[in-house]
Amino acid sequence: MSSSSATTFRKLQAFEVGNDFSKVTKVVTVNYNEMAQNLKPNNVIIKNFYVGINASDVNFTNGKYIPGIKPPFDVGFEALGEIVAVGSNVSKDVVGSFVIYTQYGAFAEFVEISQKAVISVPNARPELLGLLTSGLTASIALTETGRMTQGETVLVTAAAGGAGQIAVQLAKLAGNHVIGTCSSDDKVDMLKKLGCDRVINYKKEDFKAVMKKEYPRGSLAVRGRLIVIGTVSTYTGAKGMAGDNVNTLKLLGTSRTVAGFFMPDYKELHASHMAQLIKLVKEDKLKVLIDDGGLTAYQREFIEFALANDVLKFGSFQLKSGRTSPYFFNAGLFNSGKTLGAIGKFYAAALEDAQFEYDVLFGPAYKGIPLVCATALSLSSDHHKEAPFSFNRKEKKDHGEGGNIVGTPLKGRIVVVDDVITAGTAINESIEIIRQNNAHLAGVLVAVDRAEVAPDGSGKSAIQAVEEKNGVQVCAIISMDHIMEFMEEKGTYENELKLMREYKAQYGIKPN
Repeated sequence: MSSSSATTFRKLQAFEVGNDFSKVTKVVTVNYNEMAQNLKPNNVIIKNFYVGINASDVNFTNGKYIPGIKPPFDVGFEALGEIVAVGSNVSKDVVGSFVIYTQYGAFAEFVEISQKAVISVPNARPELLGLLTSGLTASIALTETGRMTQGETVLVTAAAGGAGQIAVQLAKLAGNHVIGTCSSDDKVDMLKKLGCDRVINYKKEDFKAVMKKEYPRGSLAVRGRLIVIGTVSTYTGAKGMAGDNVNTLKLLGTSRTVAGFFMPDYKELHASHMAQLIKLVKEDKLKVLIDDGGLTAYQREFIEFALANDVLKFGSFQLKSGRTSPYFFNAGLFNSGKTLGAIGKFYAAALEDAQFEYDVLFGPAYKGIPLVCATALSLSSDHHKEAPFSFNRKEKKDHGEGGNIVGTPLKGRIVVVDDVITAGTAINESIEIIRQNNAHLAGVLVAVDRAEVAPDGSGKSAIQAVEEKNGVQVCAIISMDHIMEFMEEKGTYENELKLMREYKAQYGIKPN
């Protein structure tokens, strides 16, 4: 069974062995239907949303993990995505669920993998991918290889990296004093915020001098444990990955331990450690810091979908404000079962991203009604969350069940789901309805934030005015900046992008 409409897809392959990744790899296009038709009974097909880039990727292309490997071969180790097809022995119920996994060949839009090899995750947030190689390495290495207890001193080198930042936090949560090394002041600030007790910027401080003065027991104390998880600085060298020699007599005389850690050797522990890591993230006890300076997968797909259905258009459009806009977004064209189903998935993904705490979703009449229904349906089917929802009638009903609210009563924390906020009139009406029902506005979710100043001379956008007046956050699936970023990525909207930039310069909100 497959829920994907793709006929082809792209993936990265290595066409020669070497550690210059960009030189030895290239993108190829392959047949999706062939993969789907030959899907093994116990396997699933995953549509990747995010892939993890690791230093070890160059070791793989350099033949260090599979000696004698012959090109061409698929590359990449880890990814996060959605199950879109299942083999005959796999329940169809898992289609639409989100998973993370490690497998050679992950750098592809679609990947076939054994169902037993995937780890289910609650949503498609990219932070969860950071828990895979980096998180599991930190968690398992500290507890199993390092035998970490409480009240110890833990030194983490490259502490601002993927595994490093998580190791710092896990060591602190275990009740230890943590030292971290890094190479910039920005990283120093980051590590301090994560709870690192002593951060050493080795570009400005002498590491050995600091350790000798502040930690006289040394970098590796008597009965200390050193865990080697990699030798990154050697990976792109002329000879590739290389290690160090160990003086066993020095280890003997101080009861020190030096141990290597290779994550695939601990497969039986992956699921339990991942469950604990996800729990810590949910409880806000563990942070996974990522560079989110780009479009998310659902935002990119939303823009592509809006363009394909003429909901988003570029050209010259006269707005009610009298301005001539170089783009126009008409949510009214999400007017079929297919488009409504899709828009629900995008709203649900954005709602998960916003992390609002809510009890009921509210869709104001009229455009908000199908939107809130589609969002609740996607939350249930795609995110396994039951979200009570309701909407209002324009005219109060005086018979039958009566009133002007249809669905779940407006109680507790309410998130409003609507198409856009222009003058703010409609959202203010919704807020008044919520207040009349003694409920609390917890957030607002819309499709697009035009991020342009209102014509009233306030210098604020309609969304900013709503936020300021009501002390509430308004989130959008995409903004004007996201649309422009998409255009830049595609590289085929040069003239349209020029007009967008000019419009933003004239009417866009100014940063605080």
